[in-house]
Amino acid sequence: MSRLTLCGLGLLWGVMACTVPGLDELQGGSARACNAQHVCASGSVCIQGTCQPCDGAVVQAYPDADRDGHGAMGRPAEVFCGRAPAGYATSNDDCDDTNPSTYPGAKELCDGLVNNCGGLADEGLPKTKYYRDEDGDGYGDQSQMKELCSAPAGYVAETGGGFDCNDKAKDIHPGATEICNEIDDNCNGVKDEGLIQEWFRDADGDGFGDVTARAVNCAKPTGYVAKRAEGNGFDCNDNNAGINPLATEKCNGIDDNCTGGIDETFPDKDKSCTNDVCGGALVCNANQDGLVCNAPPPVTYHRDSDSDGVGSANAADALKACPFGGYPAGYVLSSNDCDDKDPHNFPGNTEICDDRDNNCSAGTSEEARPSGICGDKGWGQVADAVLAAGTTWNTVATAPSGYPVWIAGAGGAMAVRETASSQFVSWNGKCGSFDWRAAWVRPDGAIFLAGAGGNIAVFKLGDAACSGLSTTIAEGAQHSNNPLSGIIGFVENGVTTVYVVNDQGHLYQWIVGTSLKYKSGRAPNYQDIHGHDAAHLLLVGFTGNLSIPTPALLSADGSVVNPGSTLHAVDSNTPTKTIINKVWSWDASHAYAVGTNGAMLRWDGASSWAFANPDPTVNFSLTSVWALDESTVYTTDVLGAVRWLSPNGWITRVNGGGELRDLVVVPRTDGSNIWDYWAVGPNNRVIHFPE
Repeated sequence: MSRLTLCGLGLLWGVMACTVPGLDELQGGSARACNAQHVCASGSVCIQGTCQPCDGAVVQAYPDADRDGHGAMGRPAEVFCGRAPAGYATSNDDCDDTNPSTYPGAKELCDGLVNNCGGLADEGLPKTKYYRDEDGDGYGDQSQMKELCSAPAGYVAETGGGFDCNDKAKDIHPGATEICNEIDDNCNGVKDEGLIQEWFRDADGDGFGDVTARAVNCAKPTGYVAKRAEGNGFDCNDNNAGINPLATEKCNGIDDNCTGGIDETFPDKDKSCTNDVCGGALVCNANQDGLVCNAPPPVTYHRDSDSDGVGSANAADALKACPFGGYPAGYVLSSNDCDDKDPHNFPGNTEICDDRDNNCSAGTSEEARPSGICGDKGWGQVADAVLAAGTTWNTVATAPSGYPVWIAGAGGAMAVRETASSQFVSWNGKCGSFDWRAAWVRPDGAIFLAGAGGNIAVFKLGDAACSGLSTTIAEGAQHSNNPLSGIIGFVENGVTTVYVVNDQGHLYQWIVGTSLKYKSGRAPNYQDIHGHDAAHLLLVGFTGNLSIPTPALLSADGSVVNPGSTLHAVDSNTPTKTIINKVWSWDASHAYAVGTNGAMLRWDGASSWAFANPDPTVNFSLTSVWALDESTVYTTDVLGAVRWLSPNGWITRVNGGGELRDLVVVPRTDGSNIWDYWAVGPNNRVIHFPE
């Protein structure tokens, strides 16, 4: 038996299918399983996996899924008994067995396929270029082109209007309406053509823009406006909504309406005008709609002669003036000073115990005594037991604080009151029996005495003995035992320097701890010495003799080795034949000096002295002087009076009943607001306020 490979037996639509015969065969006539390896014997076909007999012709065919008469290309043949069933073809040359219009020899259709299974898709058919139209606006994207016989989905042919420049936006295409959006809507390569214009910043929101802040755009930017028709169309101050070409011009120094002028509707602005005695100019009023004269109303000022800040109540001293530049010199607004010549007296001032009406309380000094600010004390003779009757007291001096107070005089008389609440203690003879004529007290309370015989003594409370010097042993060319008439001292850096003068015109210097030195000499008979400091010493006395004296006042610098002295001129109103007895300076350029015949002289730092006695009846000898300022000058005289040369003239504070030779006034530094006035003279006269 020939070897045939029997491929199979199948029953399909009543037809037996068979395979190529193999080498295997049926055994015993029974059905046998078959597949690619186990085939059926000749005359049998493999049907559903078993060999079954076939009594017809064996036919070979190929599956034809699309039933176009051509089997799928590359499919293996199948064997059938008799004939092939529907869905099979005798050839296997179909290149697309899913499409019945595609097979060898088919007519080429415009479908993008190779219908004849040879050559190219759509070959031989007319082709057109189509472009991707993703946004469906009818205009394609030139960069996405297909050349086909018909338009594929989502593609369009070029229409002659051009290509889409943004195929993702339906409103953007050739021929579209250009709108202001910074986009080329009509695809002509230009954005917003025909829509661009100028805009100007309107920072103040008044509708007018700043010509210097320009923007070019088709749309109005936020905060910008177009040029207006009013004026020049622009704002001249874009920071103020009230300033623009439509604003009303106000009187305010501003170009409100942007015309280039300022306040042009007020032509009289800045013209001169007056208000009583005050001149001014026409200026804008508060409402900025008119003019008003800016001249201030005149102010009535009152003379403040004593410079205490309170003016005179005297209407004759008033001054009507304009307030420009502050108060007129020497004038103030107030007018209730009770004494406009005394700076220590004015309303509101603190009342102190100084024998003055400091607070202008209806002329009552020290408030009402007794029980006033001075207690029950006033001017009085000191009655301390140790002050011996008949004693001639020539000098009185205190420490700068007010206490202790020392008095000294003829025959070595000497006493001290250490505190305001104590009594005098006698130290008669402690420093010899000389006639002491002048004294100076150091801040520590030590007394320096100058007197007859050219003697100098120093005594400090608590010391066992009094130290003494004599000008007869002074270093230098001049030695003298003439009476010393004046003394003054200074303490600087712990060093005490004392200056003394005598009636022979000699000036001596003693630096405590060293020898007495002669400093200078001149013709005047010196009666006193005083000074603000060693560099500004004043020496007074007379030249000539006692019967025909000529007043002498000099200045010297005691701080140099060989001081010269400058003789000052004396006011021609000074009485002739005058002896200058005492001098007192309160700073380097102010002093008063007194002498015989009512001589009262004032120094202002120049090389001349002015006559200052306001009352010709005070023509007797003035023996001593003390001054704090121009309004606080006190003197003693041979008649026994303590006089105050007040700004209003001489005022007698007390009459001691006889000659007074020396005076000192000291404001205490203990915070008690008490001034001590001391005056001494012959016959145990020791006058004190408050006592």
